[in-house]
Amino acid sequence: VVVEDPIRGTFAKLEPAQAMATSDPPVLDLTIELDSFDGRLPTHPEGCTTFQYTHVYGQPESALAFTSDLAPARTFGFESDIARLRQAGLAQGGSLDNAVVFRGDGTDAVLNPEGLRFPDEWVRHKMLDCIGDLGLSLTSHGVLHGSFFSRRPGHATTNKLLRAVFASPDNYEIIS
Repeated sequence: VVVEDPIRGTFAKLEPAQAMATSDPPVLDLTIELDSFDGRLPTHPEGCTTFQYTHVYGQPESALAFTSDLAPARTFGFESDIARLRQAGLAQGGSLDNAVVFRGDGTDAVLNPEGLRFPDEWVRHKMLDCIGDLGLSLTSHGVLHGSFFSRRPGHATTNKLLRAVFASPDNYEIIS
């Protein structure tokens, strides 16, 4: 299943995983690409930052990788958006302790005195968002065994993808 918004440049795809033996644990492969948000974030010379993560359910190594490589990644925002968000009643608990704030001028300028926890922290946080959105959708269905790819991921795009997946039982299979 694929969803995209050409105007915003968002794209997301969820595919079934390769066939597996019944004794194999389910696997979720995730890949995301994040560009510069119209020049507001730093990018690699190729123009995009790509992050991949594979979660093997029930494997301690996957839990450790999640804990060390993804969980510490903070949400992020731009200095120019803070006043507008607060006036709208949003980001009330936001601070430089729990969010990365970019100057948003296309430089690598981060307002947090300690800098970034990872060189691509904002991309890792987007991955964390995708994992959370995918996980919340499956609470009554078990675990997801598949391959997820998104360009410019966000909650709205993942939600749209999941609605398309669950719109027809032909799009998924529940394995007991």
